[in-house]
Amino acid sequence: MRLHYGVWDSVVYDNRGTADYKEPEGLDLKNLLQFNNGNPVMTFISHRGFLVFHPHANLLFAMNKYYSTVKDNSCGKCTPCRSGSIIISQALEKALRGDPINWENLLDIARMMRNTSFCGVGQTSPVALIEAIKAFPEDLKLVPLPDMPWGDYEVMTAPCIEACPAHVNVPRYIDYIKAGRTDYATGVVLRHYPLVGSCGRVCVRLCEKACRRNRLEGAVDIKNLKRYCADSLGYTVDKMFEGAAAEPSEFSPRIAIIGAGPSGLTCAYHLLLKGYKVEVFEAQRKAGGMALVGIPQYRLPKDILLAEANTIEQLGGKFHYGRRLGKDFILDDLFNEGFNAVFIGVGCAKGMKLGFPEDNEQIEGYYNGLDFLLQVERGVVEGEAPSFSGDFVVVGGGNVAMDCSRSAVRMTDGKVHVIYRRTEAQAPADPLEIKAAKEEGIEFHFLTAQKELAL
Repeated sequence: MRLHYGVWDSVVYDNRGTADYKEPEGLDLKNLLQFNNGNPVMTFISHRGFLVFHPHANLLFAMNKYYSTVKDNSCGKCTPCRSGSIIISQALEKALRGDPINWENLLDIARMMRNTSFCGVGQTSPVALIEAIKAFPEDLKLVPLPDMPWGDYEVMTAPCIEACPAHVNVPRYIDYIKAGRTDYATGVVLRHYPLVGSCGRVCVRLCEKACRRNRLEGAVDIKNLKRYCADSLGYTVDKMFEGAAAEPSEFSPRIAIIGAGPSGLTCAYHLLLKGYKVEVFEAQRKAGGMALVGIPQYRLPKDILLAEANTIEQLGGKFHYGRRLGKDFILDDLFNEGFNAVFIGVGCAKGMKLGFPEDNEQIEGYYNGLDFLLQVERGVVEGEAPSFSGDFVVVGGGNVAMDCSRSAVRMTDGKVHVIYRRTEAQAPADPLEIKAAKEEGIEFHFLTAQKELAL
């Protein structure tokens, strides 16, 4: 991908008619090739500027599309963005028709919008237009040919949205909570996955690490807001889906989902909403996967998770419990039964030990983290949580280690110690989990590593 011209982070690039080719440092342009394989990007516009990659690309066309999206997504709470986005969009539409416009006046409006808007939409969206008017005014005034076949793709986003693995529209559901519409807020999250209340309790909060409020007083408490909007409904989320699924026809494809963990449930959820016939095969007796058996009850109440998992049945899906891939059936069996496609979401439910020669020996009191949590879970389900006597030592600094240590402190009469070979700041566990563990009396030993496994 070759850059022809553009402005990025206030630096002007123009490689037309010169052998001295330059492109923005630290920006891998090859990533744009992955956007739509076989359909290369011709123009890219963002809050950092714009880049043109094709000699026939029309900058005016691209800017018009971009600011039409800005206008549609402006919240309207402040005048600079509300009015400025409309004025800019209408002016570019006129220019696209070949009508004369006052570019200097448009530049002033864009600068005012950038400098006086309340939020990031109004502050960042004028950047590309300002740079284009200043650096490439003649390119911006070229009207595209009437039969131009190019398409476009626009998206309004935020750092918290991009950091979220599911790309949930975080600002939108926070706005609905602010307006008192927790049902609408929950609906925003449900566009992506069905486990709203569960995720509101155990989400790793990547969105909060990206939150721009970290530059001021600290991140917005996004995870707990998600939990709040689900818990405030007064009913389980499956009630929101009565009649929501598209009615399958006799020609609707049959899809088999292997694994009823979060990925399998989410896959089944989206397929059912689109009218597919879905059946879920699960090796355990209940849905939920590792979220059910690997997360302690005090962090994730099982009734909440199971109620949200039951959304699949509410939408018309079927569960087949006690069916393990490779033991009770193979893939060919599913296709022979008439399934058109199979989604495999079996997870990676295998714990780790310390790597000592004695790892494979049966040593009383020596567990990997996952086996210990499963033992605790079975006890809770059967109504009698296991109890221990003496001290506990948990090796590791991740969330599994926190779950093990915080479960152990509830079940032993001894002291619980956590050993981690790096510093506290380097521990991969959620900092709030470490803080809670310390408050519960768990003793941490950072920059400490085990030398041997004493029998």
